[in-house]
Amino acid sequence: MKVTIQTHYSLMLLMLLLVGLFDLPVVQAETPLGALVTRPDAGLTITASYEAPLALEGSNASNQPLFLSPDKADLFLAVNIRAGKGNKNGFGAGEFIPYLTVSYTLQRQGGGETLRGYLHSLVGPKGMKYGNNVKLTGFGSYALTLTIEPPIKVGFGRHTDLETGVSRWWKQLQVEWPLEYSALAK
Repeated sequence: MKVTIQTHYSLMLLMLLLVGLFDLPVVQAETPLGALVTRPDAGLTITASYEAPLALEGSNASNQPLFLSPDKADLFLAVNIRAGKGNKNGFGAGEFIPYLTVSYTLQRQGGGETLRGYLHSLVGPKGMKYGNNVKLTGFGSYALTLTIEPPIKVGFGRHTDLETGVSRWWKQLQVEWPLEYSALAK
């Protein structure tokens, strides 16, 4: 059998592709953290999830990065905050609520350091959400507490007149979920 240069290169290319396929990292699916939380007092629905760390882009007014680099993180923590049915702040059911200040604490069960940080607004293929890459203190069980502050904190206004006005913003609120962390593929 005569092997041509073209056949030789085709076989080499096929081998390189196969080697590359087996070297790809496993992608961890998004893992929900408990059930949907409904807060009628604020007219909100809230869900949280985590997955393997993600490459993210964004910086503050001082040009400092908002998001932790994925190579320094253990997971990407995300929260989806939407208007609930009957929201009195001018948002339709299911609409993303912008301009929130969302902070988190993660307390490892059995003691240890309490981790704190912020989840920033960002957009991806599923739409808007709040999130950030997070570095944990190891595998195990954590208690996640999210503190959600209304848009007025960052100066987002509202109509207040009788004809076109909307309700006052809700007061700061907190939601909690357990988080079980084991190794995620990066």
